Parts: sequence; structure tokens; C-alpha cells
Amino acid sequence: MMTSTQKIYKTNIIDPTINVFSLSDIHGDIQSFIISLRDCAKVIKKKINSDSLNKQNKFNFNQNIYDENMEELLKLDLNKHEAIYVNNLNYEWCGGNTHVVICGDMIDPFRSEQMNNNCLKPGGFAGLACSYYPQIELKILMFINSINTEASRFGGKIVKLLGNHELSNIINNPDIGYNKTFSYKLDQNMSYYKGISRLEIFRVGNHGFNLLLEGGCGILIKINNTIFVHGDLVESYDRYDYINQFINNPQNRTQNKWNLELGKDMSEHKSLFSRKRGDNKLANNRIKEKNAGDETNQISFCDNLVESFKIFKGDGEVITEFVNILTLVVGHCPQYLNSIIDYNEQNETYGTKIGEDNAIEVFGLDIYSGVPVYDRNDNRTKIFGITMECIIPPTNKNRLYRVDIGSSRGFDIYPTDRSTGNIILPSTIEDENRYLYSKTPQILEINTDGSINIIKSKMRNTRIHLPRPNYELHARSIPELDIHTNPIQDHYKQKYLKYKNKYLQLKKLNKI
Repeated sequence: MMTSTQKIYKTNIIDPTINVFSLSDIHGDIQSFIISLRDCAKVIKKKINSDSLNKQNKFNFNQNIYDENMEELLKLDLNKHEAIYVNNLNYEWCGGNTHVVICGDMIDPFRSEQMNNNCLKPGGFAGLACSYYPQIELKILMFINSINTEASRFGGKIVKLLGNHELSNIINNPDIGYNKTFSYKLDQNMSYYKGISRLEIFRVGNHGFNLLLEGGCGILIKINNTIFVHGDLVESYDRYDYINQFINNPQNRTQNKWNLELGKDMSEHKSLFSRKRGDNKLANNRIKEKNAGDETNQISFCDNLVESFKIFKGDGEVITEFVNILTLVVGHCPQYLNSIIDYNEQNETYGTKIGEDNAIEVFGLDIYSGVPVYDRNDNRTKIFGITMECIIPPTNKNRLYRVDIGSSRGFDIYPTDRSTGNIILPSTIEDENRYLYSKTPQILEINTDGSINIIKSKMRNTRIHLPRPNYELHARSIPELDIHTNPIQDHYKQKYLKYKNKYLQLKKLNKI
């Protein structure tokens, strides 16, 4: 085993000056990812074109207009136009020494034909998904690596962690078939990149695999008191560190070695596949039992999490923090399903207020527990996204945070008309909240002072920069959903003020 001086990958980072952001489960939707980095975390910005001869100045980014320069680049086929493709999409790092942790599942954007058809591009190929571009899964990794290279010059970093989808594409277990089931069908019927098929592109030594490992890639990372992993914490620190060193050692770049070493981690009880920490239904049941006065199951769940911290800590030679101050951040389980499917179920989420800029500002310590509804009286959005559990007494912080909010458009879910089979698009703000705002891009922020926030893109900002053409065409005909008539005014704030004024008028009448 390697000594500490020989380590290739840093699994345990201790630096109290680092501000950390985390998200997960991008699943091939680069626009969603960019909203999280640009508008929520504010660690990237569009470059300013310094070419005075270019009168159009096409990099002069306007928050109220979709980034067409990025669109032009994403449409390029790397097999034909790689020489003129720009890996960073003309964005640059502005986050200083901030670290952004992606808790896995950057690839595999496809789920089913029905869900694919919920967000289609106009024209082009029939059934072309909103988030589809040639080699988009490679382009996301190219973007991450390019921005990470620049961030490293300032002490910053974008941390890539493997998820079950990355591992399943690398190991390519025929019994699971991730590479075929969850990739775009159009990509499977052609040479994906330089003669390599999409089904093979992430196998050891191929281009997708090399992009994943470029700049480092781990299975788990700990930054100060917070542990980040895709699904669950089930091993000791020594085991995770060993796997990280294996993954990043160039001498291990053979398919056989990866099959032998990482194949054993392809189990529902292992770190990348377990859903024990994030399962929506189980969490809802625990919350309801707690609210009813019976906390037995939730206490057991949270005690078990502390036991996982003890196993992770081991002899304490490397992990010196007290177990009670450790926190865990996981992805893997899309929390937006609380709003869409289990609409009347319970869970916990931060209360938020509508900000004046492109993102939503947070109250920070204000935690809401209840059904996901839009409360106009206190100007807060009670719509599920990032959720948490296992409060740390006597603080208002939690031991567990779940950051998979299903923001990829490949995960769009709408009800269907039983008689026609057609999807029913949202026609009210309440429906838009339920089906879209519950999964709008957001990010977990862990500040240097220990405070934890959730920063969430406003619905208007999301609709501009995460296009859903069929929905926008539909929404234009509905006044309360139309963001184009008055492009500056936030229609949520407008709706809130209408109800507030109505309330004040009633209050005045009652006094008279």
C-alpha cells in the first residue's frame, strides 16, 4: 500500500479557508450544471470578448437572454469540428479557492421515451431531447476539466466523484446494461467519437474514461468536517483512500484490473448504489412518525448514520474530528419526486425567499417541514429540492444532506391525459412549482464559518437558461406563466404581490 508521501489523490482535505459547494446527478444536462455554477454558486462567468474587431461582441453575456454562443458550440459534432470546439464554452473561473464537489452521475441522460418526449427541441431529428447535443456526455467532462484546470491556479477545484452510472459504464456489467439503457438511442446507432461507440466510450482506456480521470476522480472525498459520496457511507476511510489511489494510478489503467478491484463495488449495499440514506418514501415515513410523536425510526436511522461515521473514522489516525461534528452529503436519490409523485408526503427542506437577482437568497437556518406548497403569505417557496435529516443538537444543522434534485430535463415528469395519452403541461403557478420549480437548479453551500445554505435558481432564470421549447410555447398563452410580456418582472413576485395587496385590502375593510 502507498505511503502518505506517495499518494496520488487527496481524499482528506483540511483547509478552513475553503468555501465548498456541492451538487450531483447532472445526467448529461450541461445547461442545468452551468446555472448551478454561474447563477447559484457564482464561481464561473462568461468571458468578455476582447476582440475589438468583433462588433457583435458575442461573449457579452446578458442574464435575460439565453447563451446562444454556448448553443452554437454545443451543436458542433466533435468528429467533424473538434478543432474549433471550445472546451470551456467561453466561460472562466471566478471562484477563488472555492471547491465544487460533484457527487457522481455526470453521464447517462436518457430514461424512457415517454420522459424523453416531455422536453423536445423544435425541428431537427424527430424526438430530439432538449438536452441532446452530439457527444454531450464528453462535452460536460471537457467543460469540467477545462474549468478545473483554471480553478487550480487560484487554489480552487471541481471535484469529480464516481456515481453508479459512471462505474457501470466503465465496468459494463451486461446484467445491468447502463451504457445501453441510459444513453441516447441516437448515439448508439453511430460512431460516437473517432470510431468508438457510445457503448464502449467509457471503458478503461477509451476517451470517455480518460476524461473522467483527467485532473483526478474519486469515489469519496472529505473536506474539513463534510464527507461527500454518491450513495452511502459504508466503508472505512482507509478503504476509500485505497480505492481513490487505485483509481488515479496510471499503472492500473487496464479493464481487467478495474473489473477485479471496482467490480466488487457494484452492489446495492455499496457506496455508489445504496439508496438507504436518500430513499424518499422511507424518509417521508420517518418524518411523519416524528411529527406524530414517535421518533423511534428516525432516531434509529440517525444513530445508524453516526455508527457509519465511527466505521469511517476507524482508529482516528487520519480522521481526527469528533464523530458528532461530521456531516454527510449524498446524491443518487432524486428529491424532486417528493413534489411530483408524493405530493402530500412530508419531508424537510430549507425555507427560501425570493431575491431580486437571478438566484434565490436563503434564510439559511430556517428549516421547513411539511407538504410542498407555495405559501404566498410569508413569501417562501415550500418546494422540495435539496433535503436534510438528523439534526445535530443543540444546533440547527443536520448530519445528512441530499443534493440530487433531478434537475436534468431528461427527468421531466408530467401527468398524462388518460383518454388521449397526451402529457398535461402546467397551466398554473402551483402546477409549475410542483413539476418544474421543485427541480430547478440549486446547490448546497458550506461556508468557512460553518453555516450551510441552499441556493436555488429562480423559475424565470431557469426557464431562460434551461430551455423547454414546448413548455415555453404553452406558457406564452397563460398570463400568469408568461415571462416574455414583461421580461424584467419576476412573475412569481408579481403573483405574490397581487395576493398581498388583496390581503391588505381585506384587512383594511375589516378594520372599517
